[in-house]
Amino acid sequence: MLLPVLTSAQGFKTVIEGTVEDTKAVVVFDPLVNRQLSNPTPFPVVDGKFTGVLKSDIVKQYYICTIDEWNRGGMKMRPFYPDADTVRITIVKEREYPDYEVEGGAVNSSMNAYRAEYNRTIYPRYDALMEKMEPMYDADNYRTEAGAKIEEQIEAAIDAGADSEALAPLFNKRDELMEQRLFYSPEMQVYEDEWDVVKADEAQFELEWMDAHPDLHTYAMLISQAQQERFLPQTSAVYAKIAAANPGHPYGEMAENYLRSQALRSPDGKFIDFTAPDIDGTEHTLSKEIAGRVSVIHFWASWCGPCRVHGLHLMPLYEKYADKGFAVVGVAREYKDTRALAAALERDKYPWLNLIELDDSTGLWTKYGLTGPGCIVIVDENGTLVNPDATVAEIEKYLAERFE
Repeated sequence: MLLPVLTSAQGFKTVIEGTVEDTKAVVVFDPLVNRQLSNPTPFPVVDGKFTGVLKSDIVKQYYICTIDEWNRGGMKMRPFYPDADTVRITIVKEREYPDYEVEGGAVNSSMNAYRAEYNRTIYPRYDALMEKMEPMYDADNYRTEAGAKIEEQIEAAIDAGADSEALAPLFNKRDELMEQRLFYSPEMQVYEDEWDVVKADEAQFELEWMDAHPDLHTYAMLISQAQQERFLPQTSAVYAKIAAANPGHPYGEMAENYLRSQALRSPDGKFIDFTAPDIDGTEHTLSKEIAGRVSVIHFWASWCGPCRVHGLHLMPLYEKYADKGFAVVGVAREYKDTRALAAALERDKYPWLNLIELDDSTGLWTKYGLTGPGCIVIVDENGTLVNPDATVAEIEKYLAERFE
């Protein structure tokens, strides 16, 4: 389905109206804009009803949530598209998934058709698994002794007021237990494995639906899949089909960046070069900083405690191998200004160059396919990505193999 791609000069307005109980307002926002940069549109709720005008420069996906959900950061996923003069949304918070209905517009109709098929084929499988898993959670017998112990340590640390830096090693230990299949009890691990099978089937279902319905809703679905790193061999072909059906839409550039980032994970994938400023405003080009050296690119942020812990753990490795040809370049994802970054650099005292990605201005996180606040990438002296998401332990092992 071809949809008009409106420019900001043309623009349009859509009346958003609907019903919801037990809240003072609803919030409409773009899910692809980072929350720290988001400028959400609030609509007051009076006698369980809301109405307002959404101004937009292009047909794209928005989310709607209650003001309470927005304030606590636990927004439910309620997508819709302002592709009609009026879009009506009914939210029924006490209902199981989906807890809302959307009427108005061709793209919303397409989304509703997808949801109906998903609810018929995929959701019941998740629901059946949850019926088996919930009694184990209620009885607190879903974990091994080691799993219970690490979660008790995490809870105790949180109760004691531990900050994110202190919690990071505990969370890392829990992740290791999960990876080693030592966190869940044997029975729960069976259910977790079944859950993974359903997730894989869900990704295949989504891809087949996108291939059969290359419209704007499936374009948004493709972006969502990419953000979750749910790539399948056919993803690139499906993207090409959707892009051809929706020419000129800005989702195209985003999807291309995500797909290009997957090349980083191929055996001969090369790092993506970029130029960014340091804290003093001096521009640096990555390729020049790491040329001919085994390197680590440390994507982090002043507000990401675990990222900063990883940086601190890298320091002994840097001190040990820097004179043997090892380089580290940090890239900090900051918002609005660099004051918090300056304080973090003063406190942590990283001895390597740190660059700034301010307000996602160069889209580095998208270009590298990063879905979290931080990541560590290993690059060899030829520019090949050795590991696109390395732990400090993996870096230590690799450096020992290369330099000792």
